[in-house]
Amino acid sequence: MRDALNATGRPIFYSLCGWNEWYGPMGMALANSWRIGTDDGNWHNILVDIDQNAQYELHKYAGPGGFNDPCLLVGEGPQAKITNQQSRAQFSMWSVMMAPLLISSDVTTLSGMNLETYTNKDVIAVNQDKAGIQGIRVQGENLILKNNTIGGTNIWSRELIDGSRAMVFLNVGETAVDISCDTECWNNAGFYYGVNVKIYDLWDNNKFLGNVSTANTYTIKNVSASGGVEMYKMVPYFDEYP
Repeated sequence: MRDALNATGRPIFYSLCGWNEWYGPMGMALANSWRIGTDDGNWHNILVDIDQNAQYELHKYAGPGGFNDPCLLVGEGPQAKITNQQSRAQFSMWSVMMAPLLISSDVTTLSGMNLETYTNKDVIAVNQDKAGIQGIRVQGENLILKNNTIGGTNIWSRELIDGSRAMVFLNVGETAVDISCDTECWNNAGFYYGVNVKIYDLWDNNKFLGNVSTANTYTIKNVSASGGVEMYKMVPYFDEYP
């Protein structure tokens, strides 16, 4: 099928569906995107797909023109089993994971919050960043625990074409918690020790939140339970940012 589509000479986006992480290593040679996990019609399965992407290091196989596909954006509707907050968390994660943004809901009946989520130009810009570098988990473990329950926090980071990083702070536990990025976390995100960065809130109209040094731990207080998410653009001082 790949060869037949290429032979047409027309630009065609070819998507594979196999529901397994083993599509990652061979995906780029076969198609433009490839499914890497289970159908995600509920919060549990969304987190399964996030974990798959991280634990199998599938970022290694993605790049410009080829993307790991963890499934559709669940949104809302009769079959959707997630909250608006979880929908925003999914959109944040799909953007930092460079996943296709395909909405499975009826877009004519979206709630106000989901409409705001799916039309946020700053978050979409992260997803569409021209560097084509998929984000990685820089702190935290799998969000589906060994007893198949949900818990924990993650920090993810994606390198952008201007040298900045988009970072997602996610809490899936049952209580609100503080989430901190320490020096090891900063290093995993690709920042040298002691670099000063400017912080912009991508879910609040790119609002400038202040400066931080990567020599220090940065803490976000009281991140909401069960899908609480913050998404920031971290810009090194030596990079210009309007």
